[in-house]
Amino acid sequence: MRNIGFMRSVLWHVFCACTLLVGCFNGNGSSVVFHNLSLDSLDEMTIDGEKVYCVSLVDDSERFTRRLETYLNSDEWASRHVIYNIVDVRQSQNEWWLKWLAPVSLPVTCVFTHDGRLTDLIPGMAKESFLYIRQAAKDERPTVFHYPNNFERDKSKLLPWLGCVLECKKHLDEGICLSEGLELVGDSLKYPYSYYLQIVGALSERDTVVACKAAQSMLTCEDPYKLNLYKNEYITAKKILNPDFDMKDEPSIRVDKDIIELVGCKVDEDFPFSIVVFNDGNRPLCISKIFKSCSCLKWPKESEKVIVPSNDSASLDFIFRADSRGEVMREMYMASNAINNPILYMEIKAFVE
Repeated sequence: MRNIGFMRSVLWHVFCACTLLVGCFNGNGSSVVFHNLSLDSLDEMTIDGEKVYCVSLVDDSERFTRRLETYLNSDEWASRHVIYNIVDVRQSQNEWWLKWLAPVSLPVTCVFTHDGRLTDLIPGMAKESFLYIRQAAKDERPTVFHYPNNFERDKSKLLPWLGCVLECKKHLDEGICLSEGLELVGDSLKYPYSYYLQIVGALSERDTVVACKAAQSMLTCEDPYKLNLYKNEYITAKKILNPDFDMKDEPSIRVDKDIIELVGCKVDEDFPFSIVVFNDGNRPLCISKIFKSCSCLKWPKESEKVIVPSNDSASLDFIFRADSRGEVMREMYMASNAINNPILYMEIKAFVE
């Protein structure tokens, strides 16, 4: 056993050395930027209790990295006790960050104290955002910078709950279930990820009663946006409640083309067009909302929900009206209860004469 422990220690230090080689230091070598490090790796790197770390969730890592390094190259930003980790949420191993935080938008930077406690959430990548990131890392306490969120909570009240969920996840990864903590979070925040962690913990202890209760709670807060983010988690919950669950029984949305081309449009004239929506599932498809990126796109039945019977289709009629000539690109998406694609994105490409 001692040999195993020794080898683990050696391998860990080799990993840290290799990681440092690919890190991006600033001009005076006082700060380093890592990419896509795991939470365990960050905890190990800060185990001496002298460093804090910032995890920035992004979907454009190159652009964010350039902005961050611009600030790190200035002396006033130099800090040997801060580690920066930029996480590309488009990579599969990083998806859990999104599910834990459920952010309104990206980028978002999570600032952690020297002992691994979540202390602040800073949205954006403007100069002001980076200044608050530096302040939160320096002071190791929340800043006054506003954090818009889907929980409709003040940041000061949200941080402890999200920190609790994160700690429960870390313990679950180690095979330890903190069921009471997760139940408290579920009662307070009522969001899918905490319920899912309850399910995972309960199943690890073979407690089907708690697993079913958490699955039922999870389904009560289902909507197209949550289903889009937590698709696999919802499938797990449905299987807990129904061992015979089959994806084919769920609503499934489909359109022939996700790029709709409109030819022959004229300035200041209505151009009607239709989109046929198919439901390939065995349950009715409910399209609850259709969003358009421009007022030049109109759907006359704006306030109505669209119900498409199982294994059937429906034709939706729209109107396009342009105010200028040339090629026009607009976006549209349909929010529904479809298990395969709860948020269906489409592009409208019009050629206006």
